[in-house]
Amino acid sequence: MDSHGPVELKELKLGDHVAFLYKNEAEHRAVIEPFIRDGLEKGQKVVYVAETHDSKAILDSLRRNEFDITSYLDSGQLVVEGPGEIYVRDGVFDPHRTIELVKEEVERAVAEGYTGLRATGEMSWVLREPPGCERLIEYEARLCEFCEDAQCLALCQYDQRHFGSDLLLDVLQTHRAVILGTELCHNFYYFPLAALTGHSPPAARYDIWIANLLRFNRLLKGGSEDQVQLPRSEETKTIAKIAGGMANDLSTLLLAIVGHAEILLSKAPLEDPWRFDVQGILKASREATTLVNQLLAFGRKQMPRAAAMNLNAVVTNIQSRLVSTVSKGIEVVTVLEPTLELIRADFHQMEEVVMNLAGNACDSMPEQGKLTIATENVTLTEKHCETMPDARPGNFVRLLVGDTGVGMEEETRKRIFDPFFTTKEGAKGLGLSAVYGIVKQHDGWVDARSELGQGSVFSVYIPVLSAESEFEMRVVSPSDRLPGKGECILVVEDEHAARGWITHLLRGSGYETVEASSADEALEIFSAEKKRIKLVLTDVALPGRGGVQLIRELLSINPDLRVVLSSGYAEERFAWQDVLKKEIPFIEKPYTRVELLRKIKETLSTLQESKGQS
Repeated sequence: MDSHGPVELKELKLGDHVAFLYKNEAEHRAVIEPFIRDGLEKGQKVVYVAETHDSKAILDSLRRNEFDITSYLDSGQLVVEGPGEIYVRDGVFDPHRTIELVKEEVERAVAEGYTGLRATGEMSWVLREPPGCERLIEYEARLCEFCEDAQCLALCQYDQRHFGSDLLLDVLQTHRAVILGTELCHNFYYFPLAALTGHSPPAARYDIWIANLLRFNRLLKGGSEDQVQLPRSEETKTIAKIAGGMANDLSTLLLAIVGHAEILLSKAPLEDPWRFDVQGILKASREATTLVNQLLAFGRKQMPRAAAMNLNAVVTNIQSRLVSTVSKGIEVVTVLEPTLELIRADFHQMEEVVMNLAGNACDSMPEQGKLTIATENVTLTEKHCETMPDARPGNFVRLLVGDTGVGMEEETRKRIFDPFFTTKEGAKGLGLSAVYGIVKQHDGWVDARSELGQGSVFSVYIPVLSAESEFEMRVVSPSDRLPGKGECILVVEDEHAARGWITHLLRGSGYETVEASSADEALEIFSAEKKRIKLVLTDVALPGRGGVQLIRELLSINPDLRVVLSSGYAEERFAWQDVLKKEIPFIEKPYTRVELLRKIKETLSTLQESKGQS
């Protein structure tokens, strides 16, 4: 909620927790009377907790404004109580007990057929300093948290003539919205309960204040609250976490499906009729892998395999594929900067970004139109950044994907990056979410501009690779150069199908294998076979102690042991390295047979190098 002139109480809704700070009786009447009236007209039960004000005078004022207050009092929709009935029962204030009483009032209101509870209380009872009053701010913080998920709107009244500024500062920190006099304001100084009571409150407060400062600064420079808010709300973050977990499990299953299908295909003669069926399995599995990667990208759990690259190469690589898939009535135009700067990025993820944006653009032009894909070098100043919430000054490569389609209304534009949101029948709603996640992982941002009937323009900004940046050039070896020499590998994987494919592949490639389905079983095997086992390949998500703890214990037994960790959560590998105090070879699921054999070969080669040096 932004600041207003005369207070617009109709903007308040169930779930809000508002501090009302007033300086005189005129301001009090200007807010409280319409607050009560609006709640009654919306079918809410209204509870007024009076302390210093004469409740009869407030009700009489409502009657003078030709409002039939008597019928609401008689029906019980409007209730006026004293502080002793809510805040200070038995002469003692207890935050937990008071929250429970509010909860009971909400449940009672809903049971009686009202749409919710609208409660307002005069907080002047605190000035009498009853036992427990020192816990007022704890109560306000917990009430804010309670209201967020309840059918309750709470307005807490504070007379600035009687409360000190030190207490009012704390009050500000515990309310999402504030009415100052007669102005309703979004509260940039609000802190969630966890930030006030967590492990490191100063650090949490600092982070929130810095974020709010940036938002407020952009609002002052002409932005809107809608522009400033990120599309990843708390609800969206929860969905991202669930999606990432699902994707990790699916990655393990796809590992086995793709792996076995590849083996079957490599052994089937060209004339074998079964080849068509196996190829169908592979095609479907790879499409499923793409979907998994979108889930991981949205949840930002997919680690980019970054290297120095020219974004023009991505556009050129997919251009023929794109032209063959779009409708005949759509003209595809590319405008590529010939001296485009290098960026550090994952080539395949950048392909996914372009394809998703282009596909989204084509969907908005069902019959005909023009799709434009362009690249350019841009230097952004502070002034340029004023109209883009995530922007920062510096040198960037800009990818532009524009269309002449139907465009988007404002409500749709606000939600385009939300997971599973789509306006297209049969679509999954993950394409633009994946774009958002991928670009964020590359330290960039997406700027979307659109008007209904005027088409859309999506601009992706990726930082230019600086001259002093280091990047790795990797030489790819064909699979026929990756056979083992009889080395014994311990495979630790709790998913039976994936473990079976891995051991089958390794044995067929010249390695010996032993297998375990848990960390405990792996430790038992290693204790008996530690002289023979040269490398351990383990999943991170194992039942019990987990793969990271397993590696730690194995390295304490044999510091020279070679290990490879595997997971669908590539982004978390740096945390694992911090735990293990060393860099551990890692392979991301789902991987191909060649990728696994290459990783095994590379890791074992470091063992030979260390022996040669000793």
